[in-house]
Amino acid sequence: MWPAFAIALLFGLLIGYWVGKNFSAGKSALAKAESDIEVLQGDLTQAKSTQKLLEQAVADLKYQLGEEKKARDYAEKRFENR
Repeated sequence: MWPAFAIALLFGLLIGYWVGKNFSAGKSALAKAESDIEVLQGDLTQAKSTQKLLEQAVADLKYQLGEEKKARDYAEKRFENR
């Protein structure tokens, strides 16, 4: 009877070890995924910031182009009136 008890105890320990190992592997995968999400969130925030800066630069260039067109039209009209 003791050998059966010892074998059952060993199998119980092995199964417990295997389940614990698989559970901890799942937790580490989850932790890695969460850290990857945080990194990607940081990248997204930086990309949005860069996009806003680029949109502002485009708006500034469009304004400068409009002012240049106004100045050119004014200069052409002034030249034609001479």
